[in-house]
Amino acid sequence: MKNIFVSIEELSDKKQPLYYGSHETSFGKVIVVSTIDAFVCLEFISPEYTQQDILKKYPEAIASEAITGTLLRNFFDKKPVTVLIEAGDFHKNVWKELIKIEEGSLVSYKDIADRIGRPKAMRAVGNAVGANPVSLVIPCHRVIRKNGEMGGYRWGLERKERLISWEKQNLHKGL
Repeated sequence: MKNIFVSIEELSDKKQPLYYGSHETSFGKVIVVSTIDAFVCLEFISPEYTQQDILKKYPEAIASEAITGTLLRNFFDKKPVTVLIEAGDFHKNVWKELIKIEEGSLVSYKDIADRIGRPKAMRAVGNAVGANPVSLVIPCHRVIRKNGEMGGYRWGLERKERLISWEKQNLHKGL
């Protein structure tokens, strides 16, 4: 099933309030930064990458696990969710392509480059995939190297492998 319930839009109204909350998932603790009804950031917390590190990018965010938790549950329940991003067109095109990858499926950086009409831009695609600010929702873990190797994952290859394995085993269930 494709992530047809995820839409990506431009973060145009920078005056709307931002909220943050940390939440436990099956794959580790995450921090969510959002507006009242859209994701802005979802990243895994680790000893190397703490909540404080993430929140430095969003100093105006207000603590509200109720708001961010509702968004996260909606995503896990496969209800429509929106991602608001600030990025150049290339990154946005890559991320919009990522949400089209079916759960349990893997594609290569080359596949993504071809799909966005930039067949020689595999490294740039890799950079855009690695810069994804909304893990899980924009499924960058589904991208691997052309030779079948896992490639990188900002939150660790073990987590990437667990996500992929879980998706393959639970294709028709919620996250």
